[in-house]
Amino acid sequence: MTERQEGRDLLDMAEAYQDAALRAEQAAWNCLAAMNEVNRIEQETATAWSSGLRDIIDAIDSARAELGRIK
Repeated sequence: MTERQEGRDLLDMAEAYQDAALRAEQAAWNCLAAMNEVNRIEQETATAWSSGLRDIIDAIDSARAELGRIK
């Protein structure tokens, strides 16, 4: 193999490495964005459950109060 060919091979490998590094960085950012979205959805779900449970507790308390008035 000539020095010229070795130089081209090294340049090709360097370009391939740069492309792979760029794709890896893009994948990492996409993963981070997806994780942030999952966290947002989990927070919204927890808030909705909490609100729903509060509504159920309020309904039970109201029913108990109403039963107390009826008795």
